[in-house]
Amino acid sequence: MDKKKTFELQFVDEPVELTNSKVFSEFTSFVFLALNEKGLDCSGELTAAFVSDEQMAQFNLEYRGKNKVTDVLSFESPFDEGFGELVFCLSQIEKQAVSNSWDWVQEFCWLFLHGVLHLVGYDHEADKEAELMFKLQEDLFFDFFKG
Repeated sequence: MDKKKTFELQFVDEPVELTNSKVFSEFTSFVFLALNEKGLDCSGELTAAFVSDEQMAQFNLEYRGKNKVTDVLSFESPFDEGFGELVFCLSQIEKQAVSNSWDWVQEFCWLFLHGVLHLVGYDHEADKEAELMFKLQEDLFFDFFKG
């Protein structure tokens, strides 16, 4: 019998917008179930941290060689039982929510899904990979929010 795959999400300095967010809770369950059904292993502990523009620019330079602020960075877990870590830039979430005409939680869900897709092996450096990743991201996001 297959062991049920589970995940545990831990926040570091959780923003007030996510405190008791039923939408985000339902979205994470939806995402992990959908990815597991596709055979992608999402089990283990996932940590989400929130940083300033300055911290994000520093991380982006250190780990990706890009000297600019970004919205989310994904890091694989160094531990067997871990799934990974996502680092979010709060100000980018706020700016992008406005430009996308979404509320804060929707923008966070979009970026959360993007980061999780990186953790399960998707990338967008090459055109073909980007096409696959963004199609899956859009399909899952809009299935949930328009479904």
